[in-house]
Amino acid sequence: MNYIVPVSEEERTIGQLSKASAKAAHSALNMQGFVILRGAFATSTIDEMYAEYQAQYGAYDLAGMQALANTQSPVLEVGKGRFEIVMRLTGAFDMRAYANPLLLRFLIPLMGQAMRLSSVTAVTSYPGAEMQRMHRDSAQLFPEYNVGPMLPTYAINMTVPLVDVDATLGPTGVWPATHRFTDDKQPPMEDIQVIPFQRGDAILIDYRTLHAGLANTSPMVRPILYMVYARQWFFDEVNHPQRVPLDMPLENFLALPDDIRPLLMRAYSQIMRAKMLNRRQA
Repeated sequence: MNYIVPVSEEERTIGQLSKASAKAAHSALNMQGFVILRGAFATSTIDEMYAEYQAQYGAYDLAGMQALANTQSPVLEVGKGRFEIVMRLTGAFDMRAYANPLLLRFLIPLMGQAMRLSSVTAVTSYPGAEMQRMHRDSAQLFPEYNVGPMLPTYAINMTVPLVDVDATLGPTGVWPATHRFTDDKQPPMEDIQVIPFQRGDAILIDYRTLHAGLANTSPMVRPILYMVYARQWFFDEVNHPQRVPLDMPLENFLALPDDIRPLLMRAYSQIMRAKMLNRRQA
């Protein structure tokens, strides 16, 4: 499969893909609209992240999550049995997740040195969660001119499964090359590509690529971490117009290295914007 690029332990250790791996991954992302970097994270790191997720939300059953979603909390119900959670960036949700050197070095040539982190959330599906509708994370830009499909990448949703995700747990299904489709064109449903995810995978999906979370037919809860990276000028007005997209204690932000702090400036400005919009509507 030309959209799966294995990452070696040596590449993880030095924090950079080889030239051949980077070329293959960039080509897959450009042609298919997504790429799976298999083994981008050490499984031990993912297990620590899963333990942190469990510490924050593992005690909630479906009814408990629904109750949280009905309050002013970081939890939003986005479908039957499916929740988007703005994760608190503490514990193992640290720079190893959102500022992974290997992944940043892969993304910067695509979106520039001034690339920004837009959000860090988890999407958790409970047993019985239904398949999502086919969608892209943002409509094509400049639809009146039909140039959106021809534009270079301007935002990427990075999916990091916190558990091994087989077909029963509901991985993300992707329709290849649909980032080059106009908004009024849809592929046949049967063209969907469904790939089981492994702990350690980083699945990078162009913001324009059509995809859908599949149904969770297993008895297990499936948490997946989502981190959105974007060019400096792109603001997500669809998914986080009035919601806080990132949760990090200010002291943690101020303690970040000088070269990492600008990466998160976008999310902090969105936090202030969301608060202002909510205050106006109160």
